[in-house]
Amino acid sequence: MLVLELHVPELPREQAPAELLPQLWALWPRFLGYFLSFVVIGLYWLGHHRPFRYIVRYDTGLIMLNLLVLLTVAFLPFPTAVLSTYDYTQVAVGFYTLSLTVCVVALWLLWRYAAGGHRLVDPALDLHTIRYLGLRAVSPLLAYLPALAISFVSPRAAAQFLLLVLVITLVNSLVLDRRFLAHG
Repeated sequence: MLVLELHVPELPREQAPAELLPQLWALWPRFLGYFLSFVVIGLYWLGHHRPFRYIVRYDTGLIMLNLLVLLTVAFLPFPTAVLSTYDYTQVAVGFYTLSLTVCVVALWLLWRYAAGGHRLVDPALDLHTIRYLGLRAVSPLLAYLPALAISFVSPRAAAQFLLLVLVITLVNSLVLDRRFLAHG
C-alpha cells in the first residue's frame, strides 16, 4: 500500500542506461514521502500497540474504534503523497497535518473508551497510568496544532515543525514511559 506512489520510470530500452539514474534521482521526493509515511505509520503502530498492553477485554465499541484508527492510519499514504508532490504549499502541509491530527484523536478516543470507568482494562490498573496513557496519546498534538496554525503563514516552517513529533515521541518513549507506566 505504501509504495503505490513509486513508479518505475518508463524509458525506451536504448535510453535506459544513460537516463535511468537521472530519472530515479528525480523521484527523490517520492522516496522521501515513502520514508516519511513509513516512519509515521510505524509510530502510530507503536502508539496503537501501547494501550493494548492494558486492555484485557473487548466489545463492539472497541472494535469499531479500532477500525476507525485503522481507517485513519491506512489513509496516511495519500496525504503523504500530496505533501511529497506539492511540498511546502499551505494546502498540502495543512492537509497532511490535519490527517495526522485525526489519527491522534482516533487513538485517544480508543483509549478513553477502553479505560473510561475501567470498562475494558484491568480493574486494578491505577488511575495514574490511565491518565498518563491518555496524555501520551494526545502528546503529538503539541506539534500538530501549532504546525497547522503555522502552515497558514509559512508552510515550510510548519512542515519542519512537524519534526518536533519525533522529539516528543523519543522523549516519551525513552524517559516518560519508563518513569510513569505501572507495567512495561
